[in-house]
Amino acid sequence: MPGTSIRIIREPYFGMLAEVVELPPELTKIETEARVRILKARLRNGTVVVVPRANVEIIEE
Repeated sequence: MPGTSIRIIREPYFGMLAEVVELPPELTKIETEARVRILKARLRNGTVVVVPRANVEIIEE
């Protein structure tokens, strides 16, 4: 859900904290050629990145 706090658990953003910006419903092809569900997240420095949903964990506050 947009606004949810997450931690990215795979490279290249391993360990970075972020906030979910968008959860596109369609499958997206990633670098490995796999088609997966992704999310867009805003890192603490303001950069918006795209990562597979499986590569994040929700931070319970």
